[in-house]
Amino acid sequence: MSPQKTALKILAVLLLLTASCTNSNSWNYDAIASGSPAFDSTRITHFSPSGYPPWKIEILKNQEKVEIFLSLIQYQLHPLDDAPHRINILLSVKDESNLTVRSIEDTVPLFEGKMRLRFSDTLATEFIQSLQEGKKVSILVDGLEETIEPDFFKEIFSKLDSISPRWLNIQNPLE
Repeated sequence: MSPQKTALKILAVLLLLTASCTNSNSWNYDAIASGSPAFDSTRITHFSPSGYPPWKIEILKNQEKVEIFLSLIQYQLHPLDDAPHRINILLSVKDESNLTVRSIEDTVPLFEGKMRLRFSDTLATEFIQSLQEGKKVSILVDGLEETIEPDFFKEIFSKLDSISPRWLNIQNPLE
């Protein structure tokens, strides 16, 4: 066997081993320390492990304010016919056997470009609380759906919240 073929086989085995040892944590944490508490912020992001739906979820914290955004990476969301800057979003909280325990639906504003939306305070509170309780949360918006597993969430959210335990102090963007 040629040295090139041997090297390719070794590389293939190493890639397989690396892929099997990767962490399935789909949450990432980062922080911006500006030097002024008024402008410091922390963020955790979630990308679907499969790449579908093509969106990311961001939980941003700046001072005492927590906001959750859903942003498409490609395509555009389709607003309601009677409200061209709003869209329906449905959260379904599921138990260990994947049965829906409760659902909450809300109409939220779409940002310019129709690729980003902000969870309402009610949706944000339900999302965070359910994941912290170890429940799965399914998000359905514009025909796209993903079920978020609670694994790793509590641990990474505690980093976001290390400044203040009052994470429920979510501000209404319309005030």
